Amino acid sequence: MGKKIGIRPDRADLFSPVVNIRLGVAFFRERLAEEGTLAATLASYNAGQNRVAIWNAGFGRLGEELFTEFIPYTETRDYVRRITTNAMLYRRLYPSGK
Repeated sequence: MGKKIGIRPDRADLFSPVVNIRLGVAFFRERLAEEGTLAATLASYNAGQNRVAIWNAGFGRLGEELFTEFIPYTETRDYVRRITTNAMLYRRLYPSGK
């Protein structure tokens, strides 16, 4: 991931908040582009992209809410619910994004 965003961190750099956040955001952005929805991206981050591919093959591409409800792993389903719920609440509190 580092090469894709133009940084070549060594092992110690991975503990740097600045480097870690840049790598995490790049990874998340890549997953979001591939998965297409926040719910699927979060599930991919939590359970792995192969799992999400298996789930999509099994029940097709669903809307975010249905996809979340069909996640077979309780931990991942709860993870996705918590983050999407908090994101919705923050959008209501800060509609301008600031």
